[in-house]
Amino acid sequence: MTTFQYQNGEKLERFADQFFGEKGDVEKISGIGSVKVYKYLLAYCISFRNSFNLKTCEWLEEKANIIDWGIQNRIFFEKAKMKVTVKDTIYFENYMKMMEKDKGFLSEWYAYFAEVA
Repeated sequence: MTTFQYQNGEKLERFADQFFGEKGDVEKISGIGSVKVYKYLLAYCISFRNSFNLKTCEWLEEKANIIDWGIQNRIFFEKAKMKVTVKDTIYFENYMKMMEKDKGFLSEWYAYFAEVA
């Protein structure tokens, strides 16, 4: 667990459950401005929970592809939708570490939680 994950553990758990849990609700997700935040939460669910709401994942993929149709974005969602037994959790753990160093992600993360708080 990284320092970022430790410091934000409560938020990660609460929002991962709200959006990507069994009862995850796409209607509760605000806009597409925070796609990086939602992708991070999805990576968290895959890495630490080994489960997520596929409907929410597909919604996020659709929104993320509007913003970025790049190969990295497509690989992220292809790996996410693989069967649970073959998920590459190391890929998602590395993705989270990379995002935690990205100033754009960090500012989006804190802005998102300032908005929803």
